[in-house]
Amino acid sequence: MQTTHFPVGDIIAQAGKHLQGGNTIIVLDLSGLTAAALIVIALVGVVLAIVAMYGILSAKPRHGKRSE
Repeated sequence: MQTTHFPVGDIIAQAGKHLQGGNTIIVLDLSGLTAAALIVIALVGVVLAIVAMYGILSAKPRHGKRSE
């Protein structure tokens, strides 16, 4: 499997630099970190949801085969 990494934190940091004029570096770093953290949390949530869906979908045929 190939994983594609999108530099969303960098994009947000660059947008913040343009908006703020690049004066507040600490705020930009914090925004980049929080954006990365939110992305990680979102990805983990999506992965857990997919795993749960596969678990439910794969559990139904197994129970059906056992009942036969």
